[in-house]
Amino acid sequence: MRFLLQVNANHPPFSQPFKLRPIAATGESVSFSSQWLLSCAEYDDDWTPCEGINYPDVYDAMKRSGIVSKSCLPYDSRDGVAAVARDIQKKIFLRGPVSTMFDVHDNIFDYRSGIYTIDQNSKKIGSHAIRLIGWGIEHGIPYWLCTNTWGRHWGIGGAFKIRRGVNAFNVEMRLFKGRFKPSIFFPIFRKQE
Repeated sequence: MRFLLQVNANHPPFSQPFKLRPIAATGESVSFSSQWLLSCAEYDDDWTPCEGINYPDVYDAMKRSGIVSKSCLPYDSRDGVAAVARDIQKKIFLRGPVSTMFDVHDNIFDYRSGIYTIDQNSKKIGSHAIRLIGWGIEHGIPYWLCTNTWGRHWGIGGAFKIRRGVNAFNVEMRLFKGRFKPSIFFPIFRKQE
């Protein structure tokens, strides 16, 4: 039996349950578990949910592990962000900084120290790529230590802190995933001696 994968193109694979619709004569649709995509699917040896996933990864995981239905493992968001935060910590500890996107608000340019927060009057003015380089706890509040490209004269020597484990400014759900593999499309140029 062949299947047609139906997805909402406006969302990454884990945010909207996929529908597998058999192309065979049964006409039965099967919703499979988005929680399985986040928690259990085997993508490769070192994958964690904080890396994000793409459609080829999902297809490969389904081939390797099979498919779990939504009724068997429903989505549970209660501890999702905290679990992702723990995965991010593990990734930073084992491999170093991770890249993500940050929702920029107009008061960020006044940041000097402490854990950055927005006030009621601040407005979102865009997004910016940042790196999560570490974490800590300040006055009982867990935080990420972040860097960006605004130079050492901004923030805490070019770094800033935001709340950890609550997806502050969407940083815990917008991490970049990528592996660079040289090919004819991406040759490596080396300095000749």
